[in-house]
Amino acid sequence: MTNAAAVNAALARFKAARPAQPSDFQLGAIRGALASLGDPQKDMGKIVHITGTNGKGSTAQFVRAMGEAAGLRVNVFTSPHLIRVNERIRLDGELVSDDALADALNRVAQADAGLSYFEALTAAAYLLFAENEPDLSVIEVGAGGAGDATSVIDDAAVCVITPISRDHETMFGVSGEAAIARLKAGILRDDRPAVIAEQNAIAQAVLLEEARWRGAKPLRRDATGLRDGTAMRSSMRARR
Repeated sequence: MTNAAAVNAALARFKAARPAQPSDFQLGAIRGALASLGDPQKDMGKIVHITGTNGKGSTAQFVRAMGEAAGLRVNVFTSPHLIRVNERIRLDGELVSDDALADALNRVAQADAGLSYFEALTAAAYLLFAENEPDLSVIEVGAGGAGDATSVIDDAAVCVITPISRDHETMFGVSGEAAIARLKAGILRDDRPAVIAEQNAIAQAVLLEEARWRGAKPLRRDATGLRDGTAMRSSMRARR
C-alpha cells in the first residue's frame, strides 16, 4: 500500500463528510474521541479561530504568513482541499506527510465514537498540532460556528469573522443573513477579541449584538480601518 493509499484507507473508516440534518451538528462525538486522545485541543499554543462566508481560507493564510514572519511556529487547519487532503493540515510551514496523517487518523479511529470525515480530520489535526508544539494554531471553521467540529476549542485567543452572506441554509435549517450571522457568531468567546470584517448592515448588527451577549471584545473592520466595536455600539446608541 502506498502512503497516499494508507491515508485514503484511514479516511474510509469514517462516515459521510457532513451531518445530514441540522440537528446532527453536535460536538459530543468529537469531544469524546479527543478526550480518549488526551484532549490535544488544549495544547495547541495560541489559537486564532476563523469563521464567515467569504475569505476564511485566505484570512487563515494571511495570519499564518504574519506569524511565520514574526518567527513563530504556526500550524494551520483549513478546508476544503483542492488535490490532496494533506492540504488541510500544515505543520510549521509544511503540509502534513502521508505517514503522519495516516497514523493520526488511525489513532483517531481507535477512539472513534461515530465520527464523520470532517470530524475525524479535525481530531487528527488537533492531535498533530499538539504534538508539533506550535506557538500559534490557525483554525478555519468547516461550516457554521458553535456546532462545527472545530469549535471544541474552549479558549481561542482571537476569533475572526470574515464577510457573511447567505450560505448552507439547507444544511443548517435557517434562512437569511441575520440567522447565518447568529450561527457563525457562535465561535465568539467571553473576554476574547472578536475581529469582525466589514459586513452588510444586517450581519453587522447581529454580530455586534452577539458579541455583547457573549462578552466578546469586538473589533470591527470598515472602510476607515479597524475600530473598537464596543465604542461604536455606544456611539450608535447615543445618536438614537
